[in-house]
Amino acid sequence: MILSLGLALLGAALAGAPAHWFRIDLVRCASWPPLELGVWCGGAYAAGIALLTIAWVRIGLSSHRPAPSLRWVVIAGALVHVVAAAGLPYLSQDPLYYAALGRSMATFGGDPAQPLSNVLPSGDAFLLALPEGWRAGTSPYGPAFHLVARAAAAVGGDDLALQLRVYQLVGLACMVAVALIVAAAARDRGETPGSPARAAASVLFCPLAIIEGTQSGHNDVMLAVATAAFVWALGRRRPATGLAYLLAGVTVKLSALLWFGIHLGQRLVDGWRRLSPSRRAVLGAGCAAVGAATVAWLSLRRSEWLSVGMSSLFDDPHETSLKCTRALECLPRALARWWFDAPGVSSAIAIAFRVLAGIWLVGMAVRSASPAQRWLGGLATAVFIYYLCLHPWAQSWYLLPLLPLLPFLEPVRRAPMLVLCVTSTLYYAVTLPFGCVTGELGIGIVEIVESFITIVPPIWVLVRGRGVHAVA
Repeated sequence: MILSLGLALLGAALAGAPAHWFRIDLVRCASWPPLELGVWCGGAYAAGIALLTIAWVRIGLSSHRPAPSLRWVVIAGALVHVVAAAGLPYLSQDPLYYAALGRSMATFGGDPAQPLSNVLPSGDAFLLALPEGWRAGTSPYGPAFHLVARAAAAVGGDDLALQLRVYQLVGLACMVAVALIVAAAARDRGETPGSPARAAASVLFCPLAIIEGTQSGHNDVMLAVATAAFVWALGRRRPATGLAYLLAGVTVKLSALLWFGIHLGQRLVDGWRRLSPSRRAVLGAGCAAVGAATVAWLSLRRSEWLSVGMSSLFDDPHETSLKCTRALECLPRALARWWFDAPGVSSAIAIAFRVLAGIWLVGMAVRSASPAQRWLGGLATAVFIYYLCLHPWAQSWYLLPLLPLLPFLEPVRRAPMLVLCVTSTLYYAVTLPFGCVTGELGIGIVEIVESFITIVPPIWVLVRGRGVHAVA
């Protein structure tokens, strides 16, 4: 275990080192480091991810090695996260928005529904640190995260760097909590000795958890806590409690509705099959009413960011940007828009992918509805394929809530998901030197390379391992 921990620590140091030159509170495209430095940092980062992956396999995934103790996993894993987060976030600008949002509420008494530019002074350092297009945005997050943002602002005050550090600490705390909950869930399921610690290690030593959970400080770590609690509740045979945990995630981000909606679909289909025709009619009407009320509330309460989300999902032809990244549909949509000058075709492609996504998610909810033992596998597979193939704005941190489910899946289902946990972080090695290229050709080439790194390996493993039918 000492060798594996050494590999993990060295990998964490290499993966965190570029923060010295690329930290998000100091670097913009106008001041992007030179290409040579970016190439060296990208290489160091890729080497770091490789070492982290080797250590992850040796400690958390290999059943041929002695299992460590849970205490060792938590202490050693937390140490690896701390080393990776020695530098401030540098791979995603989202924490800048978290900090500005918290400051607008805690310091200036703003409402999350107000545009930041209407609350923060025009010369405020937090506002100026944001990309220009974000400054007029309103919060897409829920009340639970707003409380966290207020607390981070209260701790960090006027120090942006300190606030960013708070989000890294929140990420670390959440990932440790996820590991402990997963260990408890493994113990409750009566796994063999050592499995609880190994299950915790499979989460805590995962490159995705280290890079996106702690180093970048994304708020999706809170959703990971919710899905971990959901897994624990199912192991305790408390399905209603598990559903409530998933619903609690919606108070952080609306993307938690994906998890809640799929599992609710599993539960409803399972219950539907046991109901009389009259009760089915009442249940169907009730679900339709709840769905209509939800859509109406979203349209009225969050009209601005909802419209932005819809333009991303359905490719508004009037938008100048494609709002698509590292997804299968991006290349055909880009070609339709800019090569063939056919924005309507691009929109049609986006709509076709949304229809396929709906069919896939509903189909998986139905197929995995019964027996209840299939709930976890069906939920994990539905979300995995959705983000891998059917979501237009694919970001690595969206996968964090998937981590607590992975220790409890059969190998053929889990293998491509494990690969995606690595490739979804590895593409940053290209972003570091080429993250601010200009021109449609340059951006397109970078996008294709990043997409290839992220998507192709897990799809290859998926197909080689008997394909979608094997994991569904």
